[in-house]
Amino acid sequence: MDPSHAWLLEEMLSFPKDVAGLQVAPNVGPEEIRKHLHQQFDLESGMELPVALQEVGSMMRRWITHVTHPRYFGNFNPSVTEAGVMGEALAGLYNPQLAVWSHAPVAVEIEKFTLDFLMRRVGFDPDHATAHFTSGGAEANHTAIVTALTQCFPEYGDQGIASLEKQPRMYVSAGAHDSYHKIAHATGMGRDAVRVVPTDEYLQMDINALRQAIREDRANGYMPFLVVATAGTTSAGVVDPLKHVVAICRAQSLWMHTDAAWGGAVLLSEKLHSLLDGIQYSDSVTFDAHKYMSVPMGAGMFFCRHPEPVRRAFQISTAYMPVSTEGTEDPYATSMQWSRRAIGLKVFLSLAHQGRDGYAHLIEHQAELGEYLRDRLRDSSYLIENQTMLPVVCFSHPRWEGRIDAMTAVVNRLKASGGFWLSTIFLSNGRPAVRACITSFRSSETDIDALVAALDAEDPV
Repeated sequence: MDPSHAWLLEEMLSFPKDVAGLQVAPNVGPEEIRKHLHQQFDLESGMELPVALQEVGSMMRRWITHVTHPRYFGNFNPSVTEAGVMGEALAGLYNPQLAVWSHAPVAVEIEKFTLDFLMRRVGFDPDHATAHFTSGGAEANHTAIVTALTQCFPEYGDQGIASLEKQPRMYVSAGAHDSYHKIAHATGMGRDAVRVVPTDEYLQMDINALRQAIREDRANGYMPFLVVATAGTTSAGVVDPLKHVVAICRAQSLWMHTDAAWGGAVLLSEKLHSLLDGIQYSDSVTFDAHKYMSVPMGAGMFFCRHPEPVRRAFQISTAYMPVSTEGTEDPYATSMQWSRRAIGLKVFLSLAHQGRDGYAHLIEHQAELGEYLRDRLRDSSYLIENQTMLPVVCFSHPRWEGRIDAMTAVVNRLKASGGFWLSTIFLSNGRPAVRACITSFRSSETDIDALVAALDAEDPV
């Protein structure tokens, strides 16, 4: 076997087993890495591929935060399925171009097959709805806003925001992802078009505050057009009251977008599916497979129950692209991207290997570990600051007296030890907390016990 192939195969087989023995986070500064790169690589001349591979592998093991580590309790960066890694490799090997159906028929159809399956779990009918893969949740959310603007304001598509008589207004909760401010900027609405709605005592979007905000904006000359409900907030894993948001949107003729980038995966679990009850009435949904479905980044998905505004938002025709194939839709003409890799192949292979029931087991395992962590923390007199069945645990301790600096000092010492990764946050109610999220299906109760023991060992600050 070629030495480079042998090394890559061995690394793919060994790294998932080795990662638990590595430091979760590196202790390195930029100058050390820059010096090493200049010493090891001369990009003017070539080098043997096995040597380059081994050097890169060594650096990756030493100098990244290992988000696949079972004691990484950080952001929504998961351990990855074996099938997902293989799917990513196949996408790179065959390099299908998914701009048009005719260039990659089987790749496009594999993606459609996968999306149709997941669309049914969302509650949409694939025969009367549409979906496509995106680079991630931010692009899927951007797609939703552009589609809603296209549907709600017919003149927007050709004449832009300047053609509208009044400024559009969209509503997100204080716990929503911050990508919406960037999207408002990029679409020309301006960041002031995003109205942030306070959260209630459960950190969910405050429905009464949402109603009041819409009334005020209409009275002040704005044009409300969209509400974003979040299904699994980044900070606290909270699901907004989806059915109440649906009712308001229906009554006010507003587009409802559900950002289920992280929480969407619970739709694969019969046990947890009801947490997202109401998502089926959304106009559009964001769902990231590279979060709770544990496939390599990035693999966002956009679902919409209204195909026509999606087509109008992204329709394009140009002489240098191949002629469309009858009975198909070319991805470049129905999505934001143009040239695109086969994002969905890794999702398809992971689903083909695990099946929905296998995925349900992985998802429920992480949710159960989240509950186990809450119980262990309570036993050690920690205070749980969020209420969710999803595996994001936000907590404090009386010895910290609500001081973010005290919490951060503890977290930084745990990170510096190389044994754990977690973070500090301000919740949408303004309270500081330590945040631990179960992101790895390889995490176990042993890892949770070790985390709590490490927290207990910290001296009061």
